[in-house]
Amino acid sequence: MDGKGGDCYSGTMLRDMKEVIDGYTEQLRELGVEEGRARAMARAQVEVHAFGTDTHGIPPLENMIGELKKHPDHTEPPRIVRTFGALTVADCTRTPAIEPILWGAERAARSAGEHGIGFVSLTDGGWVGTMGYHLARFAREGYIMMGWNQVSSLAQTPPHGGRETRFNTNPLAFSFPLGDEKYRDRPVVADFSTSAISMGKTRQMREKGVIAPEKLYLDGEGRYSDDPRVTTRGGSILPFGGEHFGFRGTALAMLIEAMTAAAGTRPTNKEKSGGQNVHVLALKIDGLSSRESYGPLMEEMMEWVLSTEPVPGGSPLRYPGQRGWEALERAMRDGVEL
Repeated sequence: MDGKGGDCYSGTMLRDMKEVIDGYTEQLRELGVEEGRARAMARAQVEVHAFGTDTHGIPPLENMIGELKKHPDHTEPPRIVRTFGALTVADCTRTPAIEPILWGAERAARSAGEHGIGFVSLTDGGWVGTMGYHLARFAREGYIMMGWNQVSSLAQTPPHGGRETRFNTNPLAFSFPLGDEKYRDRPVVADFSTSAISMGKTRQMREKGVIAPEKLYLDGEGRYSDDPRVTTRGGSILPFGGEHFGFRGTALAMLIEAMTAAAGTRPTNKEKSGGQNVHVLALKIDGLSSRESYGPLMEEMMEWVLSTEPVPGGSPLRYPGQRGWEALERAMRDGVEL
């Protein structure tokens, strides 16, 4: 994206976040996406980038813009297919790739506001990028949020003990508040694959010539490897748990496949057909107990967890998402690195 000015350091360029968001919003508007939805998608992905998830921030936004240029009719919001109580299934075949997770998180939270719980399945969309950061908005409002992601068209992980890939990296994510005092605007944000390492991280390691700290891969001959380059030579990423405990990742991946089938669309298959399927769950804390009791309990828990001494030579302890909130605050003040 073209931008204006900025300060250079470490080979990067700092750009004002508002200008970057405005620029992407205008590109989406020119492609036929209405203003409000265009700005929501642009803001969400630029913030994800500033949060530190640069592999899943601006890259999927630009990827989505490229796809919209090829498919100018794919500018519709998710289309509700069925509802049942607090459950919703929506088709995203003609929806811009990033929008399903934004729409689904809001729909799930609003349903939870009414019923105490909300679950939304969004079927046959494009690459949504990331999930955890988008869930955090509603964690701040008093919800425990969870998300799962499945796609059949790109198999990168074998089942535990197998050589041939059958699953995508099938990520899961969650966000929940830590209390209303010290951690009020900084909920937990976790987003990780059910494979031993994400494909985005693997790609970064390949580009930098970095070897993994342990054997996270299978090469084309089925041998365990710490070299991410094997994934371009017929190799694959092991399930979460690795060589000995990969049954855990396989079980989690299969759970997400089951959610996909339950939503009425095809889970992983030999034809590798089907778009990306996203599932979002929201639980209203006030429906279980109350935020007034939840906050002090979580703050007490956090103080206890973070009170442990770090391992020798280790960094100070952080909870999942803490580094990202600090990075986002810097970006809002100084500009986002592009």
